[in-house]
Amino acid sequence: MDKLRVPVELEMKELTDLYPTDGVKGFDKDKVYFICDSIYRGMGEFNAEHIHPDKKEPFYVPLNTEILKKILGGNCYKAILKWMQKAGIIFPDVSWKGGNVSQGYKFTEYFYFNEIDWKTVTCRTLIKKEVTDYIDKKFYFLPDTAKRLKKWFDPKRLKIDEQKAYEVIDLIENSDIINANDNMKKISRAKITSMANQAKVKNLIKGKYTFTQDPFGYRLHTSISQLPKEFRSLMTYDGKCKSSA
Repeated sequence: MDKLRVPVELEMKELTDLYPTDGVKGFDKDKVYFICDSIYRGMGEFNAEHIHPDKKEPFYVPLNTEILKKILGGNCYKAILKWMQKAGIIFPDVSWKGGNVSQGYKFTEYFYFNEIDWKTVTCRTLIKKEVTDYIDKKFYFLPDTAKRLKKWFDPKRLKIDEQKAYEVIDLIENSDIINANDNMKKISRAKITSMANQAKVKNLIKGKYTFTQDPFGYRLHTSISQLPKEFRSLMTYDGKCKSSA
């Protein structure tokens, strides 16, 4: 392998300064990149509703421990996964209880909605590995689908009710904080999600629209699909509600 997919705003220098890796067994930034790439690869296995066939929770990607051991070496993958959670890059499926399906992970809200960047692998142990055969790609869109839709779609004709959108953001955040039951991690996650939603709404108001098709599963990513469903009734296209546009 020579390149791996990572969230574009994954700043390893900044994160390793904030969260030292001296005690993390076998740590290498390329191993972090590999886990990120594995999650991206696994995302291609979800169905159209973003649900894995063996899991109830959306977006969680089961990471095969045997593959992690083989590629990253021994049991160091456990320490790296813990560091990535501590650094706020990923978090685990806490409802996982073992069984035939490996524990799932997903990017935190901040990184999940990032564009994808490619990092060149410099770790010698990873350069020698070949992992392209451990996942079956499932194509949800033909490669030219995004191009056709992008040509037809005009983001300037898409509008969102700004006042109601921010009211919904506050309602979701307050509800999540109440349901957190004083769990500080869940409260922090609720605030991060709220900030992410605010940024997405601001981009829509400014006419900035994300319209991309990923290279691993050919899934389509848009500013609408990245927002919770509560916001969709607040959008119009040419003055018509999105459901009838």
